[in-house]
Amino acid sequence: MAVMFVDIRGFTRWSETRDPQEVGDFITAFRNEVEESAARHDGMIDKYMGDAAMLLFDDAPVAMGGSNGAARALACAATLCEAIHRWSDRRVAAGEPVVEIGIGVHAGEVFSGVVGNAARLEYSVFGDAVNTASRLEQHSKTVPQIIIASAVTLTVAGVEPARQRWVSLPPVTLRGRSKVIEIYGREG
Repeated sequence: MAVMFVDIRGFTRWSETRDPQEVGDFITAFRNEVEESAARHDGMIDKYMGDAAMLLFDDAPVAMGGSNGAARALACAATLCEAIHRWSDRRVAAGEPVVEIGIGVHAGEVFSGVVGNAARLEYSVFGDAVNTASRLEQHSKTVPQIIIASAVTLTVAGVEPARQRWVSLPPVTLRGRSKVIEIYGREG
């Protein structure tokens, strides 16, 4: 499965001086962009966490068309960047601040299923692939690219980095992980 995390940059600072209704309207508009982008690429929104979202893209069985989850996640990331740029342009034209995001994408094995107890059951995914995607989104704060994807994700998606505007970034050891990971970045 491919996992994608997206987060709004500077949201905490922006929201501290805003009316709660304005914050709610802003988050609703952001989530609309996330949902439309996810729907275009058959992604599932696992959860929202304030101004962030976690999206899932599973591989469809060959009998059902065999769609590649990693390729769809990368396409969704690009679509979402375009959508956020358009939304941000409209906001800037109305005198509001620019909206910027960061995205992390990683593909790998996950636990997928329902967890919890009788009082609160929840479908979710867990595992190193989820943690890595989250850390890649966090790492996007430190580089000029909007989207950060692991080399594994690009390989699984069948992407040739140079042909599709991906830039090789220095390998990193992400917080909480012991192994170095090769990563690529893209403007969006």
